[in-house]
Amino acid sequence: MLGFFLLPILFVAYELAVEATVKDGVGETMSCGLINVTANFAGFLIAIMLQPELTKETKSQTMIVFIVLFANLGLSLVFLILGSVCEKKKEQNIEK
Repeated sequence: MLGFFLLPILFVAYELAVEATVKDGVGETMSCGLINVTANFAGFLIAIMLQPELTKETKSQTMIVFIVLFANLGLSLVFLILGSVCEKKKEQNIEK
């Protein structure tokens, strides 16, 4: 279920990153690569932090893990929306 909601966010995040950094001379591969490195590192940290909860295998511990993962997904969506809004405001200020 998380993958279902995460997959569309990835493409939008990559496109936003490319649009935001191309004006500064940063290539597509660099901006998308930095997203991948950061996401993999954050995922590793989250997996390590959730390991004690996952080993107990109870319903309450599983619910805690899902809450943490959905909060992470929600945070990524909030940052994606904020980045998009900031980029639009920046474009409007340049046009004026």
